[in-house]
Formats: sequence, C-alpha cells, structure tokens
Amino acid sequence: MEMQDSPEVRNARQFKAFFTYMVDAIGSQRDSLAQAEALEKLKASIPGELSDVDSLVISISKVFEAYRNEKGISSILDTENTIINFTKGAIENYKKRVVEEKNQKISELSANINALLLNANKSMQAFLSNDPLDILDYSIGIKWVNGAYEGIARYSCQNGIEYDFTLNIRDFEMLKESLKFSTLEKGLKIPVRSASTWIGKEPQLDYEKLDRYSLVSTTINKGNLFVVFQDFEKSSSFTFVMSRGTENSFLSVEYKDENGSMDITSQPAMNNTLEIERIEDPLDRIYGTLLELEQNRLKLSKLSVNGNDILSGPSYLEFGRIVFGLMKENFKEYISTLSEKNSDPSVNNGFSKSYVRDRLRVLGQLGNDMLVELGLRNSEN
Repeated sequence: MEMQDSPEVRNARQFKAFFTYMVDAIGSQRDSLAQAEALEKLKASIPGELSDVDSLVISISKVFEAYRNEKGISSILDTENTIINFTKGAIENYKKRVVEEKNQKISELSANINALLLNANKSMQAFLSNDPLDILDYSIGIKWVNGAYEGIARYSCQNGIEYDFTLNIRDFEMLKESLKFSTLEKGLKIPVRSASTWIGKEPQLDYEKLDRYSLVSTTINKGNLFVVFQDFEKSSSFTFVMSRGTENSFLSVEYKDENGSMDITSQPAMNNTLEIERIEDPLDRIYGTLLELEQNRLKLSKLSVNGNDILSGPSYLEFGRIVFGLMKENFKEYISTLSEKNSDPSVNNGFSKSYVRDRLRVLGQLGNDMLVELGLRNSEN
C-alpha cells in the first residue's frame, strides 16, 4: 500500500482514473450489450428469412397451378416440374449463401462483443489498479497450490465495495519453487515439547529443526504477518504471527502435529529459549516480499458491492454511479481548478471542463445526470 496522498493529489488521481478508465469500462460494456442485442436479433431472423426463401418455390408452384387450371391444359406439367426442380436447387444454393453470410456477421459481432468486454474488464482493472477508492482494509497473501504459489491481494472499501487482484509471482525468484525455511535461515531449532523432571531441575525440551519445513501460506492482514511452514512428510507445521509497526509488537509461535498443538510462546520454559532474531529476520524477508508482490498485480479476479458480483454481469454502469457518488465532491473541487478548454498537456494533464463534458456524453443518460450534479450541463443541453 502507498502512503496517503495530499487532498490535491488524491483528487487529481481519482479524476484521472474515473474519467480515463471508468468511463471506458462503462462505455465498452454498454456497447457490448447493444451489439449482443443485435446479435440475438440476427440469430432470431435466420429461420424466418429462410422460410421466406422457401415460400418462393410454393409461389412458383401456385402460379403454374393457376395457369393450368385457367387454360385447362396438362401438357405443361413436364415443363413445370423441370422449372420447379431447378428452382428448388437454386433456392437451396441461395439459402446456403444466406446462412454463410449470416454466420459471417454472427462471427464478426461475436468477436466485437468479446473485444468490447475485454476492453471493459481491462479498463476496470486499470481503474482499480490506481487505488482511487479509500481502502478501509486489505490483505496480501500467497499459498502453495498444486505445485506452485498463488498470490492474491484483497481490498475492502466504502459502501460494501470489495475487490481482489491475483498477483504475479513469476518474477520473484524466492517463490519460483517451494520455499524451504533453510533458504531463509539454516539450522534453526525450536522447542516443541516440554517434559517434567525431578524437582529443582530444568524441564527437558524437545526441539524441532526447521530446515526441511516449506512455506505453505502467508498473509499480511491488519498489520500482522501470518506465516505457516509445514513438513509434508511428518504432517507437522509451525505457525508464526508477527506484528509490525505498532507499539504492542509481538511474535507468536505455534507448533502442530498428529499429537496436538502447542502454543510455544505461552510456555515460559520454551519461549525463553527461542532465538527471536533468527525467527524474525526470515519473517521480515517474507513481509517485505509480500509488500513488493502487491505492486505486481496481474488480474482483477473479483469485484463486488455488498456481495453482489460486478465482474460477471452488466453492472459497470451502476458501479460507476456508486463510485461517482463517493467521489463527486472531490471531482467538483478538482474541476473548479480547470479551464473551459485546455490544449496544453503540461497544465492539469491537458484536462478541461470541455473534456469532462465530452467524456460523460459517452455514458448516455448517466453522463447527463453526472453533468448536472457537477454543474457542467450546458444551457442548450
């Protein structure tokens, strides 16, 4: 997470993210929905159009029948059959051409829709990548799944907005394969059992060497680091919890195996023997790696408002309305510093009030509503 911006910098960042990426996301999704509607109409029109073509043969047959009845002759039957059979063959060829042309249009529309949806999702991803919303809580974590580490960052914001990013672990050498504790610190031993002895004697401690233990999961949440190392052969694990940057910093160590679990730091005899620095140094490296990893966002994998999925449905317009409501006052403050027109990219990134009007027109009625709320609606509109 980045340091808090000044109000001026925050307003400029929110403005740029919304009017660059959010507007694109909503506009692309709206266009995709319009083209999807056109696609369904095109598909639905095919049977009727083919039926109309088939009716040509029936019409021609009726013309011959009426002619025969009117003239009272039957000698034309051979000619009639020849023409009807020829017409049927020609009609079938024409129907194939119609279907091919329709399928080509269907393919083109489908490709356009997919491209628009991809652009909408990429634009929404770019919007949220700029951290335009005030983040109330977040977590960064990785876990070992099917022979590789998977990373995810989760964010919670106002109005029940939540979103996740998968993280790009590929460029982190330390995480390219299962991370052994020995890679971070060799030869560390931690007491895991305590046995009573004769009165006056020190308790007998059993130690576990961590070299062969592998990192299976780690998360930063609410300023605390949670790390689990596991020995897969023994089905035993260590869980470390370390707080950082608070007055009440602490380190907790728990051991678990088939015989049960042991809170090591709550047992004075075992806690006193812990080599704290040799534990905290590896945990510090993991903590720093997670913070660095958070900047390597790969893909927006979840977006919801009050539990309602935004990514898989046509909901960007409503989401844009919610976000606009959260940022409206900041937008007003920023827009008040803009000139009516601006062609100088060195001033306010080239943004102007005219730019805002042009961008919001892309959103149809929603854009008109926003213009009114921002006090930018032209008198002629």
